[in-house]
Amino acid sequence: MSNAASSTKEIHVDVAVIGGGVMGIALARQLLLVASSSSPDAASTASSQPSSRPTTVALVEALPFMLCGASAGNSAMIHCGFDCTTGTVEHAMVVRGHRLFSEYAADCARRGLYLPWVPSGAIMLAMSNEEMSIVRDDILPKAVANGVTNTKLLTSREEVLALEPHVHLNVVGGLHVPSEWIVDPWRYPALLLAEAATAPGLSIIRSCRVTSVRREEEEGGGGPYHQWYRLFDHKGQCRVKARMVVNCAGLKGDAVEALLHSTNHSSPPPRLAFDVFPRLGRFIQFGPEAAPLVQRALLPIPTKKSKGIIVFRTVYGQVFVGPTAEDPDEPRASQSAVVKSLRNAASSKVPALKDVQDVATYAGARPALRQRQDYLIDLDSRDIGWFTVAGVRSTGLTASLAVAELVAPRVLQQLLMTTSSNSSSSCRASPPQTVAPYCINSAPLPSAEAVNASLQMLLGPGGPLSYDRRHPISSEGCPTPKL
Repeated sequence: MSNAASSTKEIHVDVAVIGGGVMGIALARQLLLVASSSSPDAASTASSQPSSRPTTVALVEALPFMLCGASAGNSAMIHCGFDCTTGTVEHAMVVRGHRLFSEYAADCARRGLYLPWVPSGAIMLAMSNEEMSIVRDDILPKAVANGVTNTKLLTSREEVLALEPHVHLNVVGGLHVPSEWIVDPWRYPALLLAEAATAPGLSIIRSCRVTSVRREEEEGGGGPYHQWYRLFDHKGQCRVKARMVVNCAGLKGDAVEALLHSTNHSSPPPRLAFDVFPRLGRFIQFGPEAAPLVQRALLPIPTKKSKGIIVFRTVYGQVFVGPTAEDPDEPRASQSAVVKSLRNAASSKVPALKDVQDVATYAGARPALRQRQDYLIDLDSRDIGWFTVAGVRSTGLTASLAVAELVAPRVLQQLLMTTSSNSSSSCRASPPQTVAPYCINSAPLPSAEAVNASLQMLLGPGGPLSYDRRHPISSEGCPTPKL
């Protein structure tokens, strides 16, 4: 692994992934694992590349460290998709991501890797007969339609209190969702990055805010077609030259996408226009006295805007409430007003929390899209070697492995077509429309010893994960997580 924290030397790679959050990390890992997989399809793809060399990937992050953008402020939940809008891209990715996380967690246990997670479950609380009707007539049928069949309708206050005895006595029922889980939201993607770093061909480039993109094409002499993207930083220096680019820039995804048009020196491709707006979510943490009061995530009835304000307990026993859903074009409430509002929301679900002091706050921004309430995953529809993953909101931690599973094989297939000596303009114009799913467990994953050694390097002085202020729900705030 190459770790280019401050070097300005231009590197040449097969694929540049812009964005060092959980989505970019999962994708970089998948690209490297697919390319080195022993499965027949992946092996034939790798062996078909010129010189059969490993695929090279640059993970490009604008900030000095990884996992510091939208990934630094989520609610640490692994969602099962019971309340997703049926038939959306988000629904498909969350359901598949939940399964892949389950397989990955089991594989970590088999390999002896430390991945803290708890299958805690959740309860969607109905605080009135009207809300109970929504749970029974809307939420439960949606869960069944989404393939989540292990939910249980709680039709009385007594059933709810049997599971969560400290819930407000005004509760009239709810929906028990056992498959909503909690994970350490920093440790999980950190392990994915450590696994990626064990494979040959990964370069991590930090403090590189991409401000200009130049697309170059070369074709002639009956030989292979060559395409390059040159990525320039804010100092005007070309940092990466890549055959394929995946835009996973999260909160800056629309700005990166616009660079493909505003700074292109050849004829610009059709525009994939979308606008990201950062939806702010603020949380508060209660003191340790809150730990016995909450066992599962306590969910409200969702709205069109968000999943609502949740009371949840982390893998380390801390109790949080949040997030808010504050759009940039709305008046920004003061911190004291937000804390008061969140405390009221928490005590409306668990009255005893009213007497527990809040000890910390944190905030995160979700990259919502103005044009749609769904993920935007463009698998190179313009046939230019540029892929886009945008609009991944609060469910991104869950969906990351599924999105990577979907995108990575398509990137590698397109890479093969643009580098193979049999490539031609006609075959490039008609890329395959479907890609066989790649199962994460079909590739031999690195050993615990290799992953832990890689993680130590990433955590070491000047490493991509060496900062002290990590996700507040991670490793009880310890600067160096347990290996």
